Amino acid sequence: MNRLLADALGVVAKSDDALKGFSYDIPRKKHLKLSRELISLEKQMKGYGDEYRALIELSESLGLDIQELSNLDNVITKLIGEWKGPRGTLRLFIK
Repeated sequence: MNRLLADALGVVAKSDDALKGFSYDIPRKKHLKLSRELISLEKQMKGYGDEYRALIELSESLGLDIQELSNLDNVITKLIGEWKGPRGTLRLFIK
């Protein structure tokens, strides 16, 4: 498992001995924490209903790749300038 994870993350090792200190547990825990936080934020945002949908649509129209979020920094600046709704909703969305 450690070798597969190391390969996926681009870690180069000459032998299995070099991978003994490489633990799958740390990235797994970080992933779980981020997943829980994402689920919590999505629940909060869905409570905003139409404003949440409007922010998603506006973000996509500004070029946000919803799956990858690779261009998030560029879109946030545009989103702040374009959003006409409540700032609290926008702040939570960006969080």
